Amino acid sequence: MQYKELVSAVNYHSRKYHVEDNPEISDAEYDELYLQLVRMEQESPEIIVPESPTQRVGEPIKGGMKKVHRSVPMLSLDNAFNETDLDAWVRRMQKASGEEVFDVIVDPKYDGTAVELYYEDGLLRSASTRGDGLTGEDVTKNIKTLRSVPVKLETYIPGKVWVRGEVLMPKDKFQIYNQERAAEGKKPFANPRNAASGSIKHLDPAVVATRPLVFMPYGIFSDNSQLFKSLVNQAGLLRDAGFIDTESMTFVAQSLSVHSAVSAVHAVREDMPYEIDGAVIKIADTKHHETIGYTGHAPRWAVAYKFPAQQRTTTVRDIVVQVGRTGAITPVVKLAPVLVGGVTVTSVTLHNADVVREKDVRIGDTVLVERAGDVIPAIVKVIPEKRPEKAKTWSMPLLCPACNSKLVRKDNEAATRCVASDCPDQLLAYLVHFTKQDAFNIEHCGPKVIQKLLDANLVQQPSDLFRLTEEQIRTLPGFGKASAQRLLNSIDQARVIPAHRFLYSLGIPEIGRSVSKELVKKFGSIPELVQCSYNEVEAMPGIGHTMASIFTAHQEYIHKAHNELDAVGVIVAFPDAKQPPEDVFSGKTVVITGSLKRPRAQYKEMLEQKGAKVSSSVSSKTSLLVAGENAGSKLAKAKELGIQVISENELIPMMES
Repeated sequence: MQYKELVSAVNYHSRKYHVEDNPEISDAEYDELYLQLVRMEQESPEIIVPESPTQRVGEPIKGGMKKVHRSVPMLSLDNAFNETDLDAWVRRMQKASGEEVFDVIVDPKYDGTAVELYYEDGLLRSASTRGDGLTGEDVTKNIKTLRSVPVKLETYIPGKVWVRGEVLMPKDKFQIYNQERAAEGKKPFANPRNAASGSIKHLDPAVVATRPLVFMPYGIFSDNSQLFKSLVNQAGLLRDAGFIDTESMTFVAQSLSVHSAVSAVHAVREDMPYEIDGAVIKIADTKHHETIGYTGHAPRWAVAYKFPAQQRTTTVRDIVVQVGRTGAITPVVKLAPVLVGGVTVTSVTLHNADVVREKDVRIGDTVLVERAGDVIPAIVKVIPEKRPEKAKTWSMPLLCPACNSKLVRKDNEAATRCVASDCPDQLLAYLVHFTKQDAFNIEHCGPKVIQKLLDANLVQQPSDLFRLTEEQIRTLPGFGKASAQRLLNSIDQARVIPAHRFLYSLGIPEIGRSVSKELVKKFGSIPELVQCSYNEVEAMPGIGHTMASIFTAHQEYIHKAHNELDAVGVIVAFPDAKQPPEDVFSGKTVVITGSLKRPRAQYKEMLEQKGAKVSSSVSSKTSLLVAGENAGSKLAKAKELGIQVISENELIPMMES
């Protein structure tokens, strides 16, 4: 088989498997074809064409996502929340189009992340997220890993073509993927939409390629306005071009029967393999689009009908409490498992005792459950006519379930708290918060791993995490050499942290992410943070009496936590506005090269905070080169130009000085 024939064959069978779900050959036969292609390209790399399936996974994206500016904005849609809103839209379109009856297209409103693909002369040139409509992020390398995206259009369309759609994660694969993340100690994604959005923006295409993502097209247009005069045949055009066939889920209706088309989409919502949260209604004939026009943010000729939150009934098995990092006791309603919006719900948080009382939730009750915003499970109401005679009223316990200390509720608070300083559940919740992404971001260190560390008495406070050894971790159940090393690497990479994330990691009540950033901007060092007065804090915009009182009451705690972390080599980096002008890095141009023990982005962030400019190339203007292992040509050029070269180990104490 010739090279181009082999490329076509592998792409054909890939489409049959990944796009049409109708494979014609076995996995083993496909693998043999693919390996034959790889061998052919290894022997003659000059023959490789862009549409070869071997070119789908590229190198990691360096320096973060680039911005993509588009001339035709990706607009959002106006919403209709009920039949009255939808009828009002139809009347506006009748008036604007001058037609009493017109054709509409009704599609599912897929709940994913919007992406635009750009093709030129049939080849995929770029892909970008929606962003603010005019400017998105370049995700071309990641999109190429999706088998449902043709790198070369199977039906040739001349000129420039744009295809818009949603990147999704199928509901069944989302459940499996989350189970795998949890088994690895990683935080599960809240829903398929978050999983798709987070994945498509990952900086390593090789990671994206392992995730079960699908591109679902919803529109195509060209610089040749004559190509797509009607939306009716778009699904067929997209299918012929190599995309997933959406024709079976596209309803063509007349304006007078919009409601029945929307109802048809709603009827199959639960059976859909992907999450949908509504229906999109568009005037089919594009001649009306320019006439009817656009608002500043949306086309007038289209509207999104939002489905109500999915609701199901189930029974209350129990009401228990959990202890948070601040000692707050939260009632959790344990439910008989129920599938709501593609997710199995087994528990719902009710925040405090007052909420339980107001909703009158009792053990044994039948309750109506929904996922608020299709994300957070919530109890809508109790169904009193189904209440059994033996339904048990719940009350807040008097003692902490974790440490048996007396629980306290202050007159001015809704929360009941455990105030014991040695409560094990508080410590667990605190460490989970400390290691989360917005704080120290220690990967492979989820709640189950932290619980194992606590059970083994290896960790009693956050600083103990940075003292762990491989030998200690390998004593934990389920840990071997590789998994222990992964955890150690993640801990080591967290030793440099921006000051606002350090402050947030401490879990001080009322001091969230945004407040932490403002405090660090105002008080640019640990001494300033722990010595500022109540009046100085209270005078800051957006910070009132309560926040100022809580923060100043915790200043000694902040000082103590910093000293403990400093003793184990953790560097807390403050913004450059507070750095003295004589700082060793101020005004210097620094280049970082080679393999490093910690993420390059951490060093870049800290160097910039200290007044340095971090460049990607060595020149006569370079002041300093930080060289990791396998530094290569940049190191050679720096030596040739007489530029100072330091190692990663030398950089850390210089940043601390």
